Amino acid sequence: MEEHEGASLYLAEGEMPYRLWVGICSVGNDIQITVGGGERDHIGAVALAEPSVTVHPVTGEAVSLAAGETSGFSRIQLLSAAGHKDAAIAQMFAGAFCGTFQVNVAVVAGVHVDHATDEEIDILMGNASALLHSAIDAWKMK
Repeated sequence: MEEHEGASLYLAEGEMPYRLWVGICSVGNDIQITVGGGERDHIGAVALAEPSVTVHPVTGEAVSLAAGETSGFSRIQLLSAAGHKDAAIAQMFAGAFCGTFQVNVAVVAGVHVDHATDEEIDILMGNASALLHSAIDAWKMK
């Protein structure tokens, strides 16, 4: 099998049951990310971020800027499975990677801890944040 030209990266953060992992690969110039962890990986939410878009004030349609111009923000679209709260992690990774690398970024996230308390959610989100920063730094080095 021929190796794909797209770079890939795998990192993890935290201790079980709050351990999160991220897998990242390039798709052409764009980035595809999967974030999982906790007690059971799954697909709970999907985020798609686009760089340098503005929204037309009348039509609401996304309008791309001229070459070399940036709006300073990304448009992020979210899909979430019923009863899942993984959109926060998907949105965090999509927005940060898109803002940093100025490419389209797709994120699939699914982190589960049974009956997680507010304190456990804080631990998971802290690990997600640390993992995000490590992943951005590592992707810059690729």
